[in-house]
Amino acid sequence: MTAPRPPQPPVMQLIEQRRGRLSIRKAATAAGISEARWRQLESGARSTPLGYAAESAPPDTLARMARAAGVTPAELRENGEDGAASILEELIAEHAAQADADEEAAAAGARAASEVRGLSARQRAALAAMIADDLRTLRGSD
Repeated sequence: MTAPRPPQPPVMQLIEQRRGRLSIRKAATAAGISEARWRQLESGARSTPLGYAAESAPPDTLARMARAAGVTPAELRENGEDGAASILEELIAEHAAQADADEEAAAAGARAASEVRGLSARQRAALAAMIADDLRTLRGSD
């Protein structure tokens, strides 16, 4: 006899709903896990030779999945996931700090670009924009 598929955990129903049109591939990449792992965790089950086994995400993985799907720490807490909610709050704070640092670096780049001699105002503005874009790309900012 094979084990039946366990029900999808409520927190994963929320993540699936919030993920909306974002593909599993993009969501998994944002969360730093494979597509296959995302599918296992979101469904709440993994296939075994004897049927299905329940599968749940550790708090750090759940927090990254929630961030990728746009689930808030409060919503995680409402689903009894206090540990993941705390980790998600830390991730959000780190992201905000990184965004602030990126803005400061972009402003410094813009100031440096404005001091380059021989460039028109349009060229200086374009150079400043390129510096800001390059910083975001290098740091993987949203």
